[in-house]
Amino acid sequence: MTKDTASSIEDMQRKIKFRVWDKINKRFVTNVNQDSETKLNYDTKFLVYWNNYEFMQFTGLKDKNVKEIYEGDIVKYMDKYVMKIVWNIEGFWEMINEENKIRGPIGNYIGFMEVIGNICENKELIK
Repeated sequence: MTKDTASSIEDMQRKIKFRVWDKINKRFVTNVNQDSETKLNYDTKFLVYWNNYEFMQFTGLKDKNVKEIYEGDIVKYMDKYVMKIVWNIEGFWEMINEENKIRGPIGNYIGFMEVIGNICENKELIK
């Protein structure tokens, strides 16, 4: 097995991670984790009503500054376009800019993206 193959297998076995936005208290819940059976565990005092929380999945990718990219993140692409990260129903992560009608799968542009915020805390970044 080559080093590249080992890295690819390791990447495929990554844990699925989430961050959770508390809509009532307007903050991210910091006590979300995943056990070995791929079930999410929560401190239940925070997660009483599911409708009060927004779950955002980790894309498995990092931006040009090695910051993890999550669903709902706002990124700057090529230091010019402000884009939102979303899950495409066809089965891939993409970045979209509705104002300029730009969209594309994020894996193709990872070296040109920088996370600058997210849709929960920085809605003003998206026009």
